[in-house]
Amino acid sequence: MRTRACVLTVFGAAIFLAQLPTSAAAETTSLCRFHEDPCLSIDYLTSRELVGSMVKLLSSVGTVECSTSTLSISFSASLATFLSGEVTNLSWATCKLGATSCTVVTSNNGGVDVLRSGLNEAGVTLLGTEIAVECGKLINCKFKGNIGLSARGASFFNGNGEFSASKASIPLWSGIFCPKAMEWDGLYEATTAFYIVS
Repeated sequence: MRTRACVLTVFGAAIFLAQLPTSAAAETTSLCRFHEDPCLSIDYLTSRELVGSMVKLLSSVGTVECSTSTLSISFSASLATFLSGEVTNLSWATCKLGATSCTVVTSNNGGVDVLRSGLNEAGVTLLGTEIAVECGKLINCKFKGNIGLSARGASFFNGNGEFSASKASIPLWSGIFCPKAMEWDGLYEATTAFYIVS
């Protein structure tokens, strides 16, 4: 009888543990019009535009500084473990390396993944984004890779919400006399509010 009771106890504990949600299964990510958790379906956001000022691209040859840069993203789903979509625009304006005028062009926008990491916060990965930098006659380089950013939703301190590139490394893709990588540094503020919830 004692053996049978032990077996039943272990069996019951196994069923209980199997019914507990895992953290991976329980967590979802959405961008929401309001700070409500979970977000109501009518308040899901599937696209955002963010604008950065005095954005920097740093490398061993110097720092390219752009007066403005715009990042636009859209998602194929409104609620998922991680939101997956595409970068619809990543543009750069009035860029200079010291006194030398530069042209910075995103030659391949790539995709985007957003994964909620905490209260109103998320990790962002740009997938396969390619950026071409040309300054004067010598610097003509392309950088491409998966780029890690961070996101914070709207608050008293963050305004409408923001995406941040904090020396995000982008490896060299092609070019001669080019640095092995460049680092993207900039703060992009959303034109309208968003919140990161489940």
